[in-house]
Amino acid sequence: MRRYGWLLCVLFLVACGAQSAETPTSPPATPTPSPRPDVTATPTPTETPAPSPTTAPTATPGSGSLQSGGDFAHAIDGGMYGFYTLEGEVGDAVRITVTTEDEALDLRLVVVAPGERELVRLDAHGPGEAETLAALPFPVSGVYHVRVEAASGEGFMQGNLIFLPAAVRSGGGTFASFESEPISARMDAPATFHLYQFAAPLGQVIIMQATPEDPELDLYFYIFNPDGSVLGRYDDEVAPNIPSVYDTRLPDPGVYTVLVGAKAGAGAYQMALQQGG
Repeated sequence: MRRYGWLLCVLFLVACGAQSAETPTSPPATPTPSPRPDVTATPTPTETPAPSPTTAPTATPGSGSLQSGGDFAHAIDGGMYGFYTLEGEVGDAVRITVTTEDEALDLRLVVVAPGERELVRLDAHGPGEAETLAALPFPVSGVYHVRVEAASGEGFMQGNLIFLPAAVRSGGGTFASFESEPISARMDAPATFHLYQFAAPLGQVIIMQATPEDPELDLYFYIFNPDGSVLGRYDDEVAPNIPSVYDTRLPDPGVYTVLVGAKAGAGAYQMALQQGG
């Protein structure tokens, strides 16, 4: 019996040693994920284009202001024309020339006074040739319109406008009274205009004549009322071509302006003003 007790004791010790040798393995620690940084996509910067430098045009094709004078140009055909503006005072004077290198293009130059009154319609030459308004003094103050049209054909035109200083102008003058002597003057070229003025009381009756000394000189004239409106246009279409006003009663007191133009020819003439009956 003692022998079996000893054996049981040995078996018990062996079993305990085996159990203590097996060390339980702890489960591996699950790593805690580090927080992800909040990455926000940086937008690609938009490149702002640098502004283009602004330069004042020296010539405006088709339209614009001629207030500073100088050159202008545009394409032109039967349905398209150049339209320009120009502001002036009574007595300011300009010269306008339009040219083309297109042999089929026939240019026409038109000037319209304030109040939409056409003063000049110049088409004296043929296709491919220049048109020149030699001298135009302004009969009224305000904004004038300059149109360059194609009488026929199409192409490209170039123009130039200059202001004429008083020193280079010819003709024109002031009638001091209705008993003044006629004023002698000379038209140096077709499409030249001269400016005259006189003062009159309400209801004054006048006689006025423009008498050429050269039969080739074809004259006409306008009379402008003191408010700038047109009293009338006077033209003698038959020989001896002496445009005249006879016994016309003036509607308002004030200063009247007369614009005399040469449609054709050149030469001397006399401008006369008298009191009518």
